[in-house]
Amino acid sequence: MKQYLLPLYFQYRFTKYFFQFIKPIGIKNLIWCYFNGFFPKNFVLFNLAKNNPKLFVSDFEENFRISRINKNPQVLNNKLVFPEIIGSFFKAPKIHALIYQGRFLPYKPESNFTESAALEYLKSGNAIIMKPIDGDGGIGIVKVNFDTYQNQYNWNGNFIHEAELLRRFSTLNNYLVSEFVKQGEYTSALYANAVNTIRIMSMIDPENSQPFVAFAAHRIGNDKSAPVDNCAMGGYTAPIDVKTGKMGAASASKFEGMEKPHYPVHPNSGNPIEGIVIPHWEQLKQEICALHGRLSYINYIGWDIVYAADGHFYLLEGNDQVDLKLHQVHSPLLLDEAVKKFYTYHKGIKG
Repeated sequence: MKQYLLPLYFQYRFTKYFFQFIKPIGIKNLIWCYFNGFFPKNFVLFNLAKNNPKLFVSDFEENFRISRINKNPQVLNNKLVFPEIIGSFFKAPKIHALIYQGRFLPYKPESNFTESAALEYLKSGNAIIMKPIDGDGGIGIVKVNFDTYQNQYNWNGNFIHEAELLRRFSTLNNYLVSEFVKQGEYTSALYANAVNTIRIMSMIDPENSQPFVAFAAHRIGNDKSAPVDNCAMGGYTAPIDVKTGKMGAASASKFEGMEKPHYPVHPNSGNPIEGIVIPHWEQLKQEICALHGRLSYINYIGWDIVYAADGHFYLLEGNDQVDLKLHQVHSPLLLDEAVKKFYTYHKGIKG
């Protein structure tokens, strides 16, 4: 019974989402999108009026087929367990505490990062990042630091006094409190008011069981998305050449109008995006593949990484579900035969 009802349920959900992403592309194109599994907004984003749609992973395939490839992704989805798993193999931000119903709780038995300790930590010139344990898409993330010139705390760009900071602490529930990783020179130059992260997708080759880097992009914040770089919040995405680590012009997967923007230069910072080369790119790829090899029971992983001021890469998250628009906004994924073979083997796309 399940095998008959599940496709109907998927089609119902696709239909529901389809009408949330309407663009004025004409009735004929709307009908084509529906029966070919693309949301109308992505007809514009992928320029399907000119590009070959068979080279793109469709929205239906991404959300209802590819999303089911990983069978045991729990370690990636648990923001408390994941840092402990990867901490021995890759640098990660230090977790200071948890916040449950407004109360600071120790992350580990030896932790003593209380509310008062947090204030002292901030006044010592450090910053913290607070994010929902079960959140995604950058929603609910808060950066806090102390501004000595203003003699106030900076909460996501807004200055507040200590009493207000304590009140806001008390409203948080199921939050994780971690150190703020200061980004390196090239990432800060892209846009200084958000931590700009690299998204690397690695896959396990179905033929030889070896991990490989499939595709990569650089998320870049702007005045709309700050203090985060997430595209869902209005941030940009720039393609990264997997072989060279060189970035192309940025774009946005969330935009107004009917023409996809391109940004070879950041419109807010005025600094170049296109042509920037990620430092130590080959080493980073090797380390990511080695780490994925230790988690080889997970077929694909989207890694969020930041290049820090100390010259090291820090692993922020591993993702089971990734937004393929970050990559397909630049180029169709199925141009790469290794990627196409992976998705076909796992029945993520039609062979």
